Amino acid sequence: MQLSVLDEEYAKAVQLAESDYKWYWKNRLTYIALSWLLRGGAVACLAIGFLLPILHPDSRVSFLGIEAASGPQAAIAALLIAGLFVGINQVFMITSTWSRYALAMLRIRTLLRLVEWDWKNLRSGFVNDVDADGVKKAFDLFKSLVAESSKVVETEATTWSSDLAKAVDNLAALIKEQRGAMDAQVKELQQLQRDANQIRAEQERSAEAARKANIPGAVKLKFEGAVSRLQGQVKATLSGVEQLSDAKALSFAFSRVEPGLKDLTLSFQDSNANIINLRTVVEVVSGKVSESTIAIPSA
Repeated sequence: MQLSVLDEEYAKAVQLAESDYKWYWKNRLTYIALSWLLRGGAVACLAIGFLLPILHPDSRVSFLGIEAASGPQAAIAALLIAGLFVGINQVFMITSTWSRYALAMLRIRTLLRLVEWDWKNLRSGFVNDVDADGVKKAFDLFKSLVAESSKVVETEATTWSSDLAKAVDNLAALIKEQRGAMDAQVKELQQLQRDANQIRAEQERSAEAARKANIPGAVKLKFEGAVSRLQGQVKATLSGVEQLSDAKALSFAFSRVEPGLKDLTLSFQDSNANIINLRTVVEVVSGKVSESTIAIPSA
């Protein structure tokens, strides 16, 4: 057989092996980009998850459109997203596929270089017209190149099948884990909502109590004891408000008085023309009319 024919057969074998190599080369780029994107996103979310509780322990935080009441709550969301990125990487075998492709390319490239040197060494001993023994050695070499390249592809496909089974298991575990995390998150949010509702109800009750406590009251005065001592005009002063009433028809009613204990001063003239001043304390109840009895002492 002519040496030129063997050269053509060698070129065909190399072309077959290189086609396997080029397929991996072409398809690896997408997996490389996705792998870097997912791993970078996971690392970024992980870092954010650690920093948010420190930087925003109590203030509200918005993270990727998620409103959180505090930094720790936003950190939980960041860590969940980081776990989601890692889960996607594992389930869809992004990084593992890239590494398998790179390993297959390395093996095929090494195989091509070894066969290239073997062919040069074998070819150097041939003349233009190669005998049967030489032809057999050449075809065995070409066959080994194609067979070994196919074996690399087969090994990579077998590894892919094994990784796929593991990915399905990881998916099931991830779903279970995320379900548990979401249940815990829902319970936490429900508890926070209950706490918030309780605080809001307490605030409303306090505000209502404060409002009622600030409602003005009214005070009506009654007199007992030596009322006959009262002569002429009687003056009563409560919280700076003065009222006058005739001693023969005593009637005092103070309205819109602030709640609490108030000083009451009573000033009148007795039958001997003496000025008498009485001082006492009355309690004003919010929103109610209180009756306070004033005891007029005898002479």
